[in-house]
Amino acid sequence: MRLLPLFLTLCAFQLTFSVTKGADVERPSVGVIRWDGYSGHPQLTQKQEMGFIKAEKWHWRSPWFFRKTGNPEQPLEFNTNYDQSVIRDITEQEIKYAADAGIDYWAFCYYAKYKGGWGLRDNYEAYLASPNKNRIKSSLILIGEHVGKGLSKKNSEAPDAARKDWEHLVDEIAPLFRDEAYQKVCDGRPLVYIIGPDKLSVALGDPATKGETSVENLKSAVVYLREQSVAAGAGDPYIVGMSAGGIWSSMYVDKAGLNAVSAYRGAFGSTKEGTPYSQLWENIQAKFIKGAIGLGSNAKREVVVPLMSGASHEPRHEKNPEQFGPDHYVEPEPGEFKSLVLSGLHWAYDNKKNCPAQSLLIYAWNEHSEGGFICPTMGEAPDYKPNTRLLDELGAAIREWKPEQKQ
Repeated sequence: MRLLPLFLTLCAFQLTFSVTKGADVERPSVGVIRWDGYSGHPQLTQKQEMGFIKAEKWHWRSPWFFRKTGNPEQPLEFNTNYDQSVIRDITEQEIKYAADAGIDYWAFCYYAKYKGGWGLRDNYEAYLASPNKNRIKSSLILIGEHVGKGLSKKNSEAPDAARKDWEHLVDEIAPLFRDEAYQKVCDGRPLVYIIGPDKLSVALGDPATKGETSVENLKSAVVYLREQSVAAGAGDPYIVGMSAGGIWSSMYVDKAGLNAVSAYRGAFGSTKEGTPYSQLWENIQAKFIKGAIGLGSNAKREVVVPLMSGASHEPRHEKNPEQFGPDHYVEPEPGEFKSLVLSGLHWAYDNKKNCPAQSLLIYAWNEHSEGGFICPTMGEAPDYKPNTRLLDELGAAIREWKPEQKQ
């Protein structure tokens, strides 16, 4: 289906606020993770994601461009022809949503172009081609477990092949760092995330042993990334290690020469009964920032503050309990996400020594079935006015933040 008529009906629902940084105080930047499985791809969207939220009780999680069909066998519909022009239309609207809210950058999960992208880079390509991309900057999340492999975790290759694969990946992305729309921190350094540096380390030939062990191959790979970025004219990148719950050993940051640590979607004290969202900031501080992953084991370590707009993958757990466990946070009550963002902004601003990048990274723009979705969700038929509640709260936090006055 073409989306143009839909956009014409959405004109009355546009976000109207805009955000500017204060002249006297520079607030920490706000980044939001993107995993783009909602393009209309025959497998990822039509089967996987629509399968997870097929039950009517989960339809409210659908992104704003989904529609109900009335067919119980296929109750949701979007871009069934996998039309790239539809993806471009969607991306243009989402740039507007995000920029109007004041989000500084999207951190795109990066799927290598030379490997075909597996249907997970369509929105990124649309972003790169957009005449409006400067309204919201971009950063990349490199996926460690895919180096030397494909999208599947199987068919691992020998360390020398993995190294060549890494070099191919780096050679592909380094020129992107020069783009004026690429997110820079620390006086012009391109911001790069690596999720699963432990998996990347092992793929490159380092011992698969927890604790004190060698990470020399990972260290060499990080050096190559820095060298190629400099050679491309983008300067020395600021590299942040991350994984689902942090990094289980600090050596992947400290010994391999990464700059900082963050997290993608951390457990942070989630429980099978559902931990109240109001406890999330306290748990992020205790279990990540002040814990062994963060500053607890190294007071000089640097962090990009990880936050979550939600952390309930109940739809996935119901569909595939063997892969997705029951632990989760309950959905945030009105105002709780705004409060979390304000807390994260205050911590980053007040702790510049440990947060020199002055950035938050929020999970997530569009992990609708997995639990993090700042992206507006599908409204009710027949008007389908998008639900922008979490985006509105984020925008309010960004607009209203100012340094706390010390007593």
